[in-house]
Amino acid sequence: MTDTSLPPAAEIRGLTLGYRTRQGLVAVLHDISFSVGRGEVVALVGESGSGKSTLAHALLGLLSETAEISARRMLLDGVDVTDLDEAARRRLHGRKVAQIPQDPTMTLNPLQRIGRQTVEPLRIHGLLREPRALSARAVELLARVGIGQPEARVRQYPGALSGGMRQRVLIASALSSGPALLLADEPTTALDVTVQKRILDDLGALLRAEGLSVLLVTHDLAVAADRADRVIVLKDGRRVEQGPVAQVLRHPRAAYTRLLIDSAPQHGPVSATVPSSVQAGAAPILQVEAVVKDFAQGAGQLRAVDGISLSVHAGETVALVGESGSGKTTLGLLAELRARHGIGYLFVSHDLAVVRRIADRVLVMRAGQLVEAGPTHNVFDRPRQGHTRDLLAAIPGQGLSAAVSDPRHPLLPELEE
Repeated sequence: MTDTSLPPAAEIRGLTLGYRTRQGLVAVLHDISFSVGRGEVVALVGESGSGKSTLAHALLGLLSETAEISARRMLLDGVDVTDLDEAARRRLHGRKVAQIPQDPTMTLNPLQRIGRQTVEPLRIHGLLREPRALSARAVELLARVGIGQPEARVRQYPGALSGGMRQRVLIASALSSGPALLLADEPTTALDVTVQKRILDDLGALLRAEGLSVLLVTHDLAVAADRADRVIVLKDGRRVEQGPVAQVLRHPRAAYTRLLIDSAPQHGPVSATVPSSVQAGAAPILQVEAVVKDFAQGAGQLRAVDGISLSVHAGETVALVGESGSGKTTLGLLAELRARHGIGYLFVSHDLAVVRRIADRVLVMRAGQLVEAGPTHNVFDRPRQGHTRDLLAAIPGQGLSAAVSDPRHPLLPELEE
């Protein structure tokens, strides 16, 4: 709940930013104004290139030397950051304001152990100095963000972790010092849906417990609908709309906002007649039986695939779903190629919102085993296994679908009739 008795955690008025080039100044942000109240989650939404991340970096002073920035006011936790020198900015960053970066490969030091990097803000700002206490805090933080065996992970280097785990380390580090404002730049892009839900639940719990304010930078309107109090929509560096989440979703004023809403995955029953060019009785173009794959692990072996059987027919899309991996190919192009050439797809993804839109059949894996399989509408509407139900429950966008489909949905009580 927003605390209106205190000044906003962030207040921006008239922010304009551009980059000097040989051809002149290239404008990127145009007269942006907004605020983030105490205990409030504000989502900054837009497509790639809209200026979302540039705006977040401007708040932290993380811009190149070619940047030219001006603002009537730019306050973070009551501190005007427009004229801070580098030393003052470092003191502010990580203690009062922390960032969850988008790309862990560009942020984590490959030559430092995970534990040290997790608690680096505490050490740098003198909040905790005793080595054993720092080590214990690192273990606690890694466990909090969903990393298994945290006692062992703190001694490892980033190269030993998956991309999702590395992203979780960044989240743990940002949370370590309990900042007043958290700038979360696509904070769960690399995570499986179940872990994403747990991480965002943790951020919500921290918000409620400590009054933390969050500026959530995301392209995912479903995440914004589920997690934010207010939303700001950016397009080409301009603010085209802002307001309470439910109001913006139900009554968007800008055509661009309506386009984002219409493009976002919606929850609801899956059609039992998914368009497909599969010929009845035709032989599959791919068929595997009882596949097993082991990897050496120390003195033993790790079984990654345990007796998997599957088939794919011409013109059919089969989705192989699990808690790691993602589909990143344009869905429209895939559908066009399938219709034109009768191509069959084995679509490997953890993104069930995408799977719902593209697949004829779904295979669900867990720990190397096939736990459920069937037509997409059966798996989504009548899942048999608990693991499948957990994956479906973790898909973001419950708030988006409810707000769009039911104007009486109490996403914000004041909008009820």
